Amino acid sequence: MPNGNVPRSPNSAIVVALNALRGAADLKVLGTPVWFGTDNGWAFPVEIVARVSSDHIPPVSRWFITLSDIYPAGEVCYFPAKEGGITCTFPHQALNISGSDTLPWRKGKLCLESQVRSLGGYDFTEEPFGDAELRMLWYAERASQWIKAAAEGTLLRPGDPFELPDYRGLAFSAIHVVHDEGPASMSAWTATMERIGRIFFAPCPPPKDAVAVYRYETFDGRSIREGSWRYKPPETDIREGVWWLWPGPIILEPWQAPVTWRDLSGLGIRLGVDLIGGFKTIISHISPKVDRVILLLGFPIPRKVGEANSEIHWKAIDLPVFRPGGGKAPHGFRKNAMGLERKFQLDLADDRAIPYLMTSNWHPDRLRVRGRFGEKLRDASVGIIGVGSLGSAVAELLARGGVKTFVLVDGENIGVGNLSRHVLTLHDLSQNKAIAVAERLQSISPHLSVVPLKSNFPSTESVRMMDGIDVLIDCTASDGILSSLASTWFRIPKLFVSLSLGFRARRLYCFTAYGNTFPAARFRDQIRGWMDKEKQHIAEDEEIFEGAGCWSPLFPARYEDVVLAAATSIKEIESRVNTPPPYPSLVVYEQKFADNIFVGYDRTDGAETGGTS
Repeated sequence: MPNGNVPRSPNSAIVVALNALRGAADLKVLGTPVWFGTDNGWAFPVEIVARVSSDHIPPVSRWFITLSDIYPAGEVCYFPAKEGGITCTFPHQALNISGSDTLPWRKGKLCLESQVRSLGGYDFTEEPFGDAELRMLWYAERASQWIKAAAEGTLLRPGDPFELPDYRGLAFSAIHVVHDEGPASMSAWTATMERIGRIFFAPCPPPKDAVAVYRYETFDGRSIREGSWRYKPPETDIREGVWWLWPGPIILEPWQAPVTWRDLSGLGIRLGVDLIGGFKTIISHISPKVDRVILLLGFPIPRKVGEANSEIHWKAIDLPVFRPGGGKAPHGFRKNAMGLERKFQLDLADDRAIPYLMTSNWHPDRLRVRGRFGEKLRDASVGIIGVGSLGSAVAELLARGGVKTFVLVDGENIGVGNLSRHVLTLHDLSQNKAIAVAERLQSISPHLSVVPLKSNFPSTESVRMMDGIDVLIDCTASDGILSSLASTWFRIPKLFVSLSLGFRARRLYCFTAYGNTFPAARFRDQIRGWMDKEKQHIAEDEEIFEGAGCWSPLFPARYEDVVLAAATSIKEIESRVNTPPPYPSLVVYEQKFADNIFVGYDRTDGAETGGTS
């Protein structure tokens, strides 16, 4: 019976689409739309004739098409019918399990919008959003193509990105296990003959309930590899688990994740892995006193279908062991190795579901795949003196772009008046800026190493720490800091960047130099003329005060102007990291307006055009 069924009729677009579908080749409409009250509430059954059939694809299969109540907007989904539909899972399909007892379709939604080659690749015709007839026929044609490719076994072709089976819908606990496997760590696994051993994991700082795997060892204590996390947990937080590397994909044909222990046992036989024997090895190396064991079950995968394996894929399992029970072993078994093994045998009964845990690969390349700097800037260590409005925005942009090593120097605390143009929030009020910004950067990526120094430059520690970094950025707009930098000789030459904002942040001053000390005299020579302009603007404007109290005029600038300047600074820094300046150079970016409409930045070589206006 439909859920939430209310007397209503499909809209006219659905009626039009249904009539168009009745003329589609190889597809037969078996009923009228019925409201099921789900997110995609309207559904009707169809029958699709396969031009090619196989062991898993019958000549005729039944499906349910679901539509939104606002069709032609919203999703169009194809689900296998529980009666007459396919029951296995293929590539480009959600895990095809039975699902809700109240719905006549299974959960194996087809991925028809994907730009996979089997469905036309990147050259396929654009989905005709807004056209009720064409959109319905577009999906019908792609469903037929999907079924044909599934029958022929060509949903994944050589050269396609390798796809893992869908694990959604399987039981996950609240624990989220993260690891960091990538091509660089593959050699650690090919260099060892061991196939089972011990992991060490600990909670991540954020997010809550996530644990990161820090080390992989053999059971006799030989190291396989270390995780790339920069955060080092206290020893008291570290727990032990188990890794088990299988020789091939742990995937049921056609392309399904194992759901039960029976599935896994069958795959083990096919791959030459003794499931029970492996668990006995695990049992012999874990303490019966632990309340749970995280097992990382893995196998090597390629980047693309047909290529050599390039990384290890892990899936975490909450391995069944004794649970605390008032000191009593469950079901009367002894709390020792023999009792534990018997408990395993019960928990590994064939029809029991594998208790998967949410698992993610947080390798730096994956976290930054949506956008990152070039390798040279990512690998550079960056020191920032002054993490106020501009410095904090620059730091955050650098962290999000992939820079991994920071030293932050700032002796001030964050005040409520700072928050209108700072990356920090009320939660950070009264904290030291360097420490609070460091915590924010650490929350962006687990691969960051951030050293905050609660002091003003040039403290002994700040000079020592800045000596080893590659890019030193000054965001203080302080002549005193620049003098201190000029009087400090760093053993390691570096890129110096001094960033400052003009009145109302309408100008960005970006001075760069490369060497062992900051050329303050050259900086002053080049910026002097521009400062005269700034003084004139300030003199013409009314001073701004925060309120009653100790009066001091404020420097006015809106946050979007600060962020615009910070983003522009990043472009300049990346250019200078790739090509260090041959001589000290000032560049000025100035906002331009036409008829009071912002039209962009003008970039000026400050050394050539500086001077009073």
